[in-house]
Amino acid sequence: MRKSVLIFALLLSCFKVFPQWGPVNNGLTNLSLGATLLGSSTTHLFSGTLAGAKMYRSSDNGASWTEIQTPVSGNLPYCGYGFNGKYFSGLESSMSCIYYTSDNGNTWNEASGAPATTWVRGFINHQDILFACTSTLGVYRSTDGGSTWSQASNGLGNLNIIRMESLNSRLFAATIGGGLFVSDDNGVNWLQSNNGIAGGDLNAELVWRMGDNLYYTAQGGGAYVSSNAGATWNVWPKPSIAGLGILEVARKGSHLYLESRHFALGLRDSIFFSSNEGESWTNITDNLIAENEL
Repeated sequence: MRKSVLIFALLLSCFKVFPQWGPVNNGLTNLSLGATLLGSSTTHLFSGTLAGAKMYRSSDNGASWTEIQTPVSGNLPYCGYGFNGKYFSGLESSMSCIYYTSDNGNTWNEASGAPATTWVRGFINHQDILFACTSTLGVYRSTDGGSTWSQASNGLGNLNIIRMESLNSRLFAATIGGGLFVSDDNGVNWLQSNNGIAGGDLNAELVWRMGDNLYYTAQGGGAYVSSNAGATWNVWPKPSIAGLGILEVARKGSHLYLESRHFALGLRDSIFFSSNEGESWTNITDNLIAENEL
């Protein structure tokens, strides 16, 4: 999961859809193992190269990159998120796993009360509360803009969280082994939300929203949709754009981006764009080369 296509992630930081793609590697060194985007602040994009665990930032939408110090020396963050004037990094570490910067990576601060000895997989902002999901400690949250954190896992029957999503006032946590959990009180309490999901599909892969519906895919290939905010689930016949499987779904304002794999041998991934909550999609990666052609 660490290796990703940097150019795809850069698209998520732009409001325009460009018909052609090209490399944006100026300033990045040693791309032999690939690169990953690590989110953005209000003014900068952040990325990392997997070989050498180096971290970079860009203030010109990826046209050029400058190396910065990682929060923990030699440990490339797994994810990043901009919130409340700060940029947050989530790490896999034997020590604290959340750091933040108020100056775009010139200096780093260890977040007080942050989870330790785990893997922070991602962040989400819900009703001005910042949440982090972890691989072994469930959910953490911050009500003061990310300066201090506390565990918010009461009722979570599985603490291996792979993804979080929100719909209206509800917060969802997708787990590996326990399916979905829902909270109606900003993470204070959680209840399982698997009514209609087969027992063999509780190893979650993705959860996301489109319009008023919530969607869930399992690692074994199962796919479900809920039209009542997770109260019940029905099998979702995946559309043709899903190809061999959906790898990622991301949102930027009112725009949705879906990455799927379409050729088993060519390993060619396609990215689709929707401005109407998934009612129609446009393939915007026709000129990208296959992974085995790199």
